[in-house]
Amino acid sequence: MRRKKKETENPIPTIARTHKIRIYPNQHNQEVFQKYYDYQRYVWNRAIDERNAQYKIYKEMKATGLYTQKELNKNYFPNTRNLRKMEKFDWENNFHCRVREIQFDNLCQAWDNYFNPSMPNHKKPKYKKKKDVESHKKISLRGIRIKDKWLFLPKSQKSKPEYRFTKIKMAETLRFNGRITDDFTISVKNNKWYVTITVETPLDKK
Repeated sequence: MRRKKKETENPIPTIARTHKIRIYPNQHNQEVFQKYYDYQRYVWNRAIDERNAQYKIYKEMKATGLYTQKELNKNYFPNTRNLRKMEKFDWENNFHCRVREIQFDNLCQAWDNYFNPSMPNHKKPKYKKKKDVESHKKISLRGIRIKDKWLFLPKSQKSKPEYRFTKIKMAETLRFNGRITDDFTISVKNNKWYVTITVETPLDKK
């Protein structure tokens, strides 16, 4: 007996809309942000070393001729999945796990861009210096919650109190209704703090 194919509804077309809102973190939250700036830089720089080490092993394994390209890509090529094998120290549990994932994703994308001459950012990924981070303060995270004019940032369940965010006041409510996408950013400019949130909203029919 032939199974009937599941009838799937046509997905509603959506459009991504971004809202940048000023926020007012207290002194404690600003100190936690600083810890996250430093941790992001730490993960990025370690990931470059890990990526180079994994790529060296990948080339050695490929030279043996004992593996298919599929096996090489799965087990040895330094993609995001394999970068996650990078050793994680106990003190890193103070930070939300998504920080590592985002840095791994960004680094892999940077390497893809480097090997693709048609990409505008066709540069080899470099180590990040502390002064570079201080001049461009930006945190990328996943898993935001909002209630009225309050912002709740994700935190590691194993983190110590000095690494945990408390709720942060926003200057206004989120202007769009819809699904908040996973990634969001916190930035600071001229001592003013902002959160940038992307929302998927139904596409208006004309």
